[in-house]
Amino acid sequence: MDYPSQTTTEPALSVRLTKGLASGIEVSVSFRHPREIPDIAHVFSRPAADPERTSLGLAELMMNAIEHGILGITTEEKRTLVAAGQLHHEVNRRLVLPEFQQKVASLSVKGEGDGLWYTVTDPGNGFDWRQVIARDPYNSDDLCGRGIAIAARVGFVELESLGPGNVAVGRTRRTGG
Repeated sequence: MDYPSQTTTEPALSVRLTKGLASGIEVSVSFRHPREIPDIAHVFSRPAADPERTSLGLAELMMNAIEHGILGITTEEKRTLVAAGQLHHEVNRRLVLPEFQQKVASLSVKGEGDGLWYTVTDPGNGFDWRQVIARDPYNSDDLCGRGIAIAARVGFVELESLGPGNVAVGRTRRTGG
């Protein structure tokens, strides 16, 4: 079973992003389905100096926003689901439940000088992000928290979380910056 999807029109999003960054305004998009992540992350990472790394970081933050922020999957639940090979199934199951259907997360980007500031916001309760960001994702047996650690180490020059941990802000360099 595939994740339900809402179609994101990549060309329209690309034009809006290009015009917004050229005008100095913040550009944002809402998302709630894992299927939306590759196209959105790809388009939003294009202006970055290293789009592949930025796309990876964005994808990890966006998936985290869906799993934990929109669908309310706890760290303990995720560990159990991953170990049992059932995370994909549980995400599918929750996406169609009425209590989750109106929840969305957002990704925004704003250019400042030679930098790009990406913000991923979700409706969740947050988490203790300082512990997770400090992890080495490549030397951990933990089944949870690697995505955030990868985003912090690979996707962005710097990454921090605001408030209780449901807003992630990553900075990277712009193309030519």
